[in-house]
Amino acid sequence: MPKDNNTGWHVMRLFKNNNNMSVFLITAKHDMHIAQGNDIRKGDSFEVYVGKPLNKMNVFNNPESRASIMRQLSNRDIDLVANRKEYFLNNGHFQVEERKNVIANHI
Repeated sequence: MPKDNNTGWHVMRLFKNNNNMSVFLITAKHDMHIAQGNDIRKGDSFEVYVGKPLNKMNVFNNPESRASIMRQLSNRDIDLVANRKEYFLNNGHFQVEERKNVIANHI
């Protein structure tokens, strides 16, 4: 472990490589009905984390990142799988913006 020069204590970084995670902001392009009383409105945005480096063009095409995004939305009470709305996860329904991983860049 690297040693912190100021305190002499050993310091372990949470992220060894800044490129180990991709962060995206996905924004709804139009209203989407998920289930009774559960809708995504045009302009609703969600910050999602993907465990491998991807670009914004293939974030929905990668099976692992797609499953990760569905789990993260499910944690926010937007369960696409249970409501059979997985087809909403594509660039036709969401605008995708890549964001810098702020946590990893400040360590």
